[in-house]
Amino acid sequence: MLGFSGVITMVSHRSFGSDRLGPNDWYWPLPFTASRPVKVDDLLEKLAAGDRLGDDERRLVEDLGATPENASTVLQPLAGTTYAFSRYVPLMYKLHVMLPVVMSVLILFFSWRLVNVPTFADFLIATEAEMNKVSWTTRRRLFQDTIVVLVTTFLMTAFLFFIDILWIKVLSNSWIHVLQVDVKAQLQKQQEKSQW
Repeated sequence: MLGFSGVITMVSHRSFGSDRLGPNDWYWPLPFTASRPVKVDDLLEKLAAGDRLGDDERRLVEDLGATPENASTVLQPLAGTTYAFSRYVPLMYKLHVMLPVVMSVLILFFSWRLVNVPTFADFLIATEAEMNKVSWTTRRRLFQDTIVVLVTTFLMTAFLFFIDILWIKVLSNSWIHVLQVDVKAQLQKQQEKSQW
């Protein structure tokens, strides 16, 4: 339940992204497979002249979400930049959909495996046997015991409060002179500190 709650929380907080923010695929770029760099300025010149585009140039236009008709207007703000494409190995498509499914399957497998480990299964069986041996109290007895605990706690608190007040009065008395602290001034200092 805890694992599934975590997955649901991550999905609701869009930790894995979404389609609205563009593709969120996981891929691993292969090193040393970069294609010839594509300069946006050269691409704009080809588009203006009506020349045929190469594979990498067509791919750049598609990746930027442009069509051959509106490519020059989409690419104009990118003038002066250079792009290069590498070959890659796709690891996971649509991460915001697939990763929660994969995590849920892993949580199910982990839960199933944990319960089916022989030592853990024996522990669960022994725990269940011990729980059957427990003698549970009645509702009436539980209510009575709760009242006893609460009354005892209240009486001990009141007793310690009055003993504390008594000792403060006795020790700060003018003829004993053990506590030479102005209690009211100390309380005021403490209240000023607690305001921060």
